[in-house]
Amino acid sequence: MVLIGSMYTDWFLDRLKQIKLVSKKNRADINNLVYFLIFSDVVGGTILSKNDKNRIASIDSDEIFSCKDSRKNGYKKASLKLSPNKKNRIIFDMNLDSKALKKTVGNLCQKNIRQIEKKTLDEYRKIKVWGLHTAGARFLDYITSKCNISKEKAALSYSLMKETGNTGAVSSLQFIDESIKRKLLLKNEKGCFVDYGWEGSNIILFKNRK
Repeated sequence: MVLIGSMYTDWFLDRLKQIKLVSKKNRADINNLVYFLIFSDVVGGTILSKNDKNRIASIDSDEIFSCKDSRKNGYKKASLKLSPNKKNRIIFDMNLDSKALKKTVGNLCQKNIRQIEKKTLDEYRKIKVWGLHTAGARFLDYITSKCNISKEKAALSYSLMKETGNTGAVSSLQFIDESIKRKLLLKNEKGCFVDYGWEGSNIILFKNRK
């Protein structure tokens, strides 16, 4: 099982590692799980399995691509320091060059899409819906334009952004789940999710199995 959230610190992850068994009798682990659920703006969970039974979507490992910003000074476009004070309240120290970040992730997303188009041409042509990390309207507009993604095919990402805001690392799971729940994909039809952040970009093809 995979749990995904956002805004973690070493201090917080240490608390999460303490969770061993969540049960009514184990109050300490319940409290640590509650910390996890509250502290993250949003949390997603999924089960990864080779078993075909009851799965809603499948992802081929050959249809996942990732690009990282490996430039020496790449980190300067965005940095965030989170640290708890004496009362365990989190102090945010953020430095963000949104213009540089947008340009970098746009180039990396474009590179990923070219890779996936080249290596999975037949599957690429079958993509029915496109999902993007919901980082705000300006980012969505920029990435769709930069990567020649139809806004019609990316409409769900715009809707989810209005409904739930920026869901961070969970946006990929959210998009896959919602695209299937809302019947935007029929059984065995494919969608594509473009993820991006401060360090790079990822792209995955997924297939509806329901």
